[in-house]
Amino acid sequence: MDRTARNPARAEVAIDYGEDRIELAVRDDGEYSDGSAPTTEAGNGLLGMRERVAVYGGSLVARARPEGGFELVATLPLNPT
Repeated sequence: MDRTARNPARAEVAIDYGEDRIELAVRDDGEYSDGSAPTTEAGNGLLGMRERVAVYGGSLVARARPEGGFELVATLPLNPT
């Protein structure tokens, strides 16, 4: 199942960091492709991204945005264990 937004007109990239973590977010404003509620399930490519982020002790959220569009948010520790 394709879990992305279709026909986005805009996308944004945001970087936020604190003393112990960095957060990278990519968001768009497209229409959610399958019309279902937001999800955190892995789709094509998302499982691999989650695994790569997890190697460094981080997490990845991939979901439809309630206001429309899709987002990927990776949170990584600055000092991985």
